Amino acid sequence: MSACSQAPVDCEKAYDFRHAREYTIREQFLTLTPTYDIMDENGCDIGTMSRRFFSFLRETDIEGNNVNLGRIETELLSFGYDMNVYDSDGNIINTADHKLMDSMLNFGGFYIEIKNTEGKIVGTMKQDPFSLFTGGAWKYFDIKDTEGNIIAEIEYTSFIPDTYKVTNNSDIDNRTIAGIVGLLDQIEDEMNDSDDSSSDD
Repeated sequence: MSACSQAPVDCEKAYDFRHAREYTIREQFLTLTPTYDIMDENGCDIGTMSRRFFSFLRETDIEGNNVNLGRIETELLSFGYDMNVYDSDGNIINTADHKLMDSMLNFGGFYIEIKNTEGKIVGTMKQDPFSLFTGGAWKYFDIKDTEGNIIAEIEYTSFIPDTYKVTNNSDIDNRTIAGIVGLLDQIEDEMNDSDDSSSDD
C-alpha cells in the first residue's frame, strides 16, 4: 500500500446521525412505504427514516444504529403542510410549516418556516427556483436564520433513487432537517403524480 493510499473506512465507528454536519439521504427502491437511508460523507449508514403503514398523520420513524431517535408527524392542510418532530420520549423538538402562498410567491419554489417548542421561528427554508441555471443543481434549498445567514443547505439530485445532500452548520436538529427532506420528497411525488394524471386526461 502506498503512502498516499487512504485507510479503509471503519463504518462501525460512524458517528450519531444527530451530530452529523454533512450527510446524504437517499430513497430506497421498491418499499411499501417511503423509506430512506441516511449516510455520512464516507457512505456509512448512520440512520433510516421509514413511514408507518396506515398512519393518518403520515408518521415516520427515525432510527440511528438500530436505536429509536424519534418520529415525524405530517398533516395535510388546505394551505400547506404542518410537520411536528418528536424525540424518542415523545417530546416535541421542532415544528415546520409549509407555506403554500409564500411558496407560490417564490416562483413556485418551496418555502418552509421552522419553529422551536415555543413557536418562535428559528429558521426558514427557501428553494432557489433557478438553481439548475445558477448552480447546476437540479433543486437547491437553503435554510437561513432570523438574520438571513445561511445555516444549512439541501441539494437535490434527480437520479434514481432521489438523493438529497445535506450540510447543517446550525443548531437545528438533524431529525427536523431529515423530516423536511421527507416532506419535500413527498410533495415532489404528489406533484409528479398530478402532472401524470393531467397528461392522461
